[in-house]
Amino acid sequence: MPTYCYTNHDTGKTITRVFPVKERPEFVTVGDEQYRRDFIQDAKSQGRGYYKPRASVALAVHPSQSRDFERKSGAAGCFTKHDKRGRPVFYSKSQRTKYCEWRGATDFDGGYGDPTTERGRHG
Repeated sequence: MPTYCYTNHDTGKTITRVFPVKERPEFVTVGDEQYRRDFIQDAKSQGRGYYKPRASVALAVHPSQSRDFERKSGAAGCFTKHDKRGRPVFYSKSQRTKYCEWRGATDFDGGYGDPTTERGRHG
């Protein structure tokens, strides 16, 4: 079930509550204080506008190759660390885009303007 944020506009205090999607209320009362659904806090708490580090299984290499790929990606201008399983870990969308282009990979999680196999090349 999703978590929703509610803010008391008199005190500025924000609380979170978990509700089924069909049952989420516009207002929540706690004691004698009333809280209204806060869409801005919802977006912040769900990570919109913030890129959470992501490890790619599709672009993983054998763990013994991690250091070599880190060195090569750095030389190509898109340095990317790999975790202990050989998965590249991306900290921004632009980093993921550059790495996919360097590897010649299609980014199926991307949107408009993200890499396709025609633009990429393997380093």
